[in-house]
Order: sequence, then C-alpha cells, then structure tokens
Amino acid sequence: MKVFIGIGIEQYLEQPLILPVKYAEADVREFAQVLEQHGFDKNDEILLINDQATQSRIKSVLRTQLSGLGNHDTLYLYFAGRGATVAGTSYLACYDSIPSDLPDTSIAISWLVEQIRKSACQKIVVFLDSSRSGLIGPEGTPDSCSDLTTDELGQFFADAQRCICFAACKSDESSFPSTDFKHGIWAYHLIEAFDGRAEAALTRGRLTGSSLQNYLTQVVPMSLRSVNPAATQTPWQYGGANSDLELADLTDILASRKAAKHPHDGQIADSILASEESQPITRLPGFEKKRGHFVPDRVSSDANEFIGRLVASQVEAELKQVRDHLKRQFEFGRKECQISCDGGIGTVTTPKFNYNIVVFQDEDHCENVVWRRSIEGITDSNAVLSDDFASVFPSTFNAIELRLHGRVDLDRLVDVVEEIKRVNKDIDVAYDDDRDISSCVISMAGHPKIRVTQNTFVVLHGSPATPRVLIEALFNAQAALTRSFKVDGIPFAGAG
Repeated sequence: MKVFIGIGIEQYLEQPLILPVKYAEADVREFAQVLEQHGFDKNDEILLINDQATQSRIKSVLRTQLSGLGNHDTLYLYFAGRGATVAGTSYLACYDSIPSDLPDTSIAISWLVEQIRKSACQKIVVFLDSSRSGLIGPEGTPDSCSDLTTDELGQFFADAQRCICFAACKSDESSFPSTDFKHGIWAYHLIEAFDGRAEAALTRGRLTGSSLQNYLTQVVPMSLRSVNPAATQTPWQYGGANSDLELADLTDILASRKAAKHPHDGQIADSILASEESQPITRLPGFEKKRGHFVPDRVSSDANEFIGRLVASQVEAELKQVRDHLKRQFEFGRKECQISCDGGIGTVTTPKFNYNIVVFQDEDHCENVVWRRSIEGITDSNAVLSDDFASVFPSTFNAIELRLHGRVDLDRLVDVVEEIKRVNKDIDVAYDDDRDISSCVISMAGHPKIRVTQNTFVVLHGSPATPRVLIEALFNAQAALTRSFKVDGIPFAGAG
C-alpha cells in the first residue's frame, strides 16, 4: 500500500503573529495529484489543509498511519508551513499553534522522528517545505524563536537505509514562492520532477533520491533569481546513505505519453498560431504631422519603410519582453533564445519554435497598419501545448493556420459543401468569386469559421484564445468536416 499525507497550512489561526504561507495549499494538492500516477490511490491519501491541520489532528493522523503500516508499505509525507526552534528544539507550526507556546501547540520534529523510528514501514519519504521566516515569537519579538534547525532529522535519516527527507532550503534560509509558477519555487520543481516534465531530474526514466536532489539544487536557485536576485535558497537533503532510493519509476509513464502523443503531432509542426490587429497609421508612436508625416493614399514600399521606422522601438521592446519570459519559463540559455529586429519585422528564435512580429501597411485600407504576431517553425509540439507556453502567450492568438501538403480543388470543395447544405443547414460556405475561387469560408454549427485556400486550412477563432484551445479547435474542425459532414478533398492526412 502507498499512503500520502499532505499537510498544507497557508492560513494560520494566530495571524499576523504567524504570517500566511503563499501557495502552501496548491503545492500539497498538486503534489497529491501527481502521485496518483505513481500508484498512490486517492483513497489512501490524507490531506490536512489550513484549519484541518490542527496539532491534535496532525498528531492523530501521523501516529495512526505510521503505526499501521507494514514493512512492504510506502509513506510519502509532505509538510508546507512555518517552523522554528525554541530552546534547542525544532517545531513545525500547526494551524492552531500559539507562537508564545510552541512546545505545547506544535509538532516537535523529535516527536515526528520517534513515530517514524517506531514504524515498521521501510520506505518513508519526507518533503519539508518549512522555514522560520514569518513566525513571530511572544510579544512580537522575533528573537524569541530561532531559525528552524533539523538536527533530529539529519541524525535519523543519516542512518536510515529506506528513508529519506528533502527540505526546500537550509535551516537558516527561507523558501520563496513564485507568482509565475503559482507555487513555491521548490515545490513547483519537485512536482515537475515527479510528473516527468524535467528530464534532467531522471536517470534512465527513474527518479531517485540523488537525481532529484541534484536537479533541485541546480534549478531552484536559477528560478529564484527572477523572483529575488539577492536571496539564497538551497534545497537540502537528509539521508545520504540512501541517495539512490527510487522515488518514482517513470519509464512506463513516459513511454505511454510518447505512444499517446496526439496523432496529429505532424500537423502542429506544420501550423502557425497567428493574430492580426489593425491600427490607424496616425496612432503609431512617433507619427506627427508637424514633422511632415502624412497618411499614404496607396500601398507602397516607401510607406512600409516609413511604418517600420515608426514602430521599430516598440517591436524591439515587445520582443525583449517575450524573450525574457520564454527564458524564465523554458529555462533557455542566452544562445538558445535570441532576438533579431529590423524596423517593423522581428523574431525571437528558440530551439522549439519562433515568435514573429511583422507590421505592414493594410492592403485593403492603406491608411491603416496591420500588426501580425505568430508562432512558426514549431519543432516540439509538447512545448506549444505546455502550461509554460500558455503562460507566455495566454490570449495572444485568434487563428491557427495549417499548411497543407497538397493542393485543394476549391471549386470542387465549394460544390461539395453546397450540396451537403441542401440537406443539412448546419453547414454553409461563402467564397469570393464564382468563376475564380481563391479562398472560401466554411461555417459549421458549434465551430469557429474556417478559411480554406489552395494550400492552407485556417481556423478563425474570432476572439483570442490559449494555444491549446486553438490547436484543439483545429483538430475538432477537421473531425467535423470529414466525419460529421463527410467533406473530402482537403489533404489533412498528408500534413500528419
């Protein structure tokens, strides 16, 4: 049996003497979800969140669970909250702890170690995200409590062959949250490792004590730099004797994910996420009639060069902002994520995709400019479908363009759709010219409109959406056309 006990105390009864712990609840809940894919049954999961995490409740759960486990069982224990040391004894603060009386209202680490020592369970992994920062002693004097020390844990786990403990930081440091991650930094990367999203944390598909600690030691300080460059947070491990203890075997999970990758991964690589926004030339920064600037009355290369000069600084600033965000989220190095910019055209290049900005004169309304933003050159579909990507581009694009590996007979396509329309009013088609059709727009009930040219299939979402929503809309539109309405003649298979 595999048991998980998660204790997350974000809000304390004795606030403001004990300050809140940002994202403690989210850290514990998401870690619990990730463990479910490693054989931890939800029925064997005990979560004590905020006011559920009283001293009496925590002691009862720990005592009962640890005494009831056998030598073939596994226990993972996660604590996210405050802690401190009083008179040489270290304590974990409970929801109802009283700062002036920690010994009688908190959990002594020595007591926790004793429960672990008495348990027959031979595989116990403790995750300790606790620091003294934010805990004030009696009468508001912070000196009455010293930094959390964990000598008891260190002494116990140093000799324990089947137990190990990971701490978010050294005892004299603080554990920092990240508003970008919506988690504690250490917790985010811990969850990332157990979920298989961090290849650097794995050894041949396995997560071990040493591989996890090595990964956390490297990545946490890097992420911390974007939150507080002057701060220090050093992930710590107790239990060097069992550093190769296997924490999770992800080989089957990763193999299943690879086998279950979207059947249209090739189409994602052939797709462009895009948005276009029109703006009057007179609204561009730097446009001044006093300086002799004027609104062009026709489309020309001179007008586009003029537009490029006006928007150059704005384009470069946006590219830099996107580059910096991508570097934080994907941990790209300097050489991996670079920008190039020339007037109204610019690109952020990465190993997984490129982000482009092009500003040009509107061909239909020469007094306007069009800002086109796009993601192209996709080489890693998982990256584009990831939460990291969505955090950089939450609602940037409103269309997805699939480059087809074959030509579409637009005349025949229009005829087919019009024939279907005679018996099914849930589909319609509009086109530009009866005799020389260069594109058509297909409407289907419950789906965004689709524009088809000889070489492209474009889903026009209308309003900005996340990349994942746009990609799903692309595949849903294909399925609706080919399966529901039996429309053929568009070479989707060639793009896959």
